[in-house]
Amino acid sequence: MTNLKVVAEGREDGIVFNETAADDTRYLTSANKILVPLDISADRIRYILTLNANASDPGLVYTDTLEFNYTRQTLYISRACGYSVYFTLNNGAGDEPNPFVLNNDESATQGSWIQNITLANRNLISEDDTHLNIYW
Repeated sequence: MTNLKVVAEGREDGIVFNETAADDTRYLTSANKILVPLDISADRIRYILTLNANASDPGLVYTDTLEFNYTRQTLYISRACGYSVYFTLNNGAGDEPNPFVLNNDESATQGSWIQNITLANRNLISEDDTHLNIYW
């Protein structure tokens, strides 16, 4: 995938994953994995994911909004390291929101360009683990 722009809701700037612009620090080379930060002061965050973000033809630009819902646990590590925040994606049971919401529809797993989303790991303790798979 190339030309995928990821912007947190309410922000103007974001990261574009693009093979051709690796020399610009706002651009990263094409990858099969991306990392997006969660908000340590809130229990949800929304990202706008735009496919073909740099396309000159607006008909080739596709946008989906993905909301993450989670709980946070702050843990004291040590005096030298301070604190760390661990996240757990919601399970969607009872009154708890789904772990992810695509385009403001809690039951959606398919969007404008996203074909399917699967949850791989609910506990976000390590950034080395896969937590969510997005297929296009």
